[in-house]
Amino acid sequence: MDVPRIATRLSVATSGDCDFVREFDYLLAAPPSQDFPMHLGFEELDELAFAAAAGGNLHARPTRWTAKNLGTVIELQWLATAGIRVPSLNDLVASRRVQLVRSIGEGRNTAVFEREKCRSRLIRCYWAEDEEPDEWYEFCRSLQAAAIVAGFPTKNAQELVAATRELVSNVFEHSAAPTTGIVGFATLSNELEIVVADQGIGVLQSLRSSPEFSALRDSGEALQAALTDGTSRFGRSSGHGGGFRNLFRGLLNLSSSLRFRSGDHALSINGTNPQLEIARIGQKVKLPGFIVCIVCRR
Repeated sequence: MDVPRIATRLSVATSGDCDFVREFDYLLAAPPSQDFPMHLGFEELDELAFAAAAGGNLHARPTRWTAKNLGTVIELQWLATAGIRVPSLNDLVASRRVQLVRSIGEGRNTAVFEREKCRSRLIRCYWAEDEEPDEWYEFCRSLQAAAIVAGFPTKNAQELVAATRELVSNVFEHSAAPTTGIVGFATLSNELEIVVADQGIGVLQSLRSSPEFSALRDSGEALQAALTDGTSRFGRSSGHGGGFRNLFRGLLNLSSSLRFRSGDHALSINGTNPQLEIARIGQKVKLPGFIVCIVCRR
């Protein structure tokens, strides 16, 4: 497993041997009049979360963060829910992704942004499991159309919609808190991002409810098990747990970056034709629920 780099950096910072921590401390101590625009991707967010969990004051000086993707914004919100003092939405440069998440946070069931090839939608899982409201149908239709407009083959677009539907079904079946679920997508030129997230019990607790997976030691092992075909809290012989098969099929021949986040771990897969065999698992700051973020490029 990857060792959290921030932990190493914090441990050597007192000896002055770490450029990152010296720079980070400088930024925190900068005069309030100085404003440092910085990009915020998953790597930066992981570092900030570790620093905040270690007692760093990330609000001591103004910083305008530019979120790289929708998943970063949602994970930022989940960390805040867990009590981690990371930057807030107000600390992010206003963008369509930030506006979508803010709209959902204000109580709206759906939020939409469409402009030529730049299309984004976010929807809250507000319906009952045995229902399929018109807004959810429209979301799926719009996702497929947006993927095709962005240049993805129709077959890939259809399979990604099927995978998204299965991931949302998992929220209802396994999270124990389906009303916290949200699902969104964003396209930009030749890139498509899909995010499905909930603030439920998380993958580890869900799988441990089955005697078959009671020996799982941590969220890292649980994530790896959950992504194995046929695995679910209902057991391997239940016929459940095939949702990620659709996801990997939909990403066939596409350059992709996948991040699965639950509890205090993240599992990442990068490359063309992503497979579990090339996954990287790393320890992170603990957050609630489960977040799946998929970024694919044609």
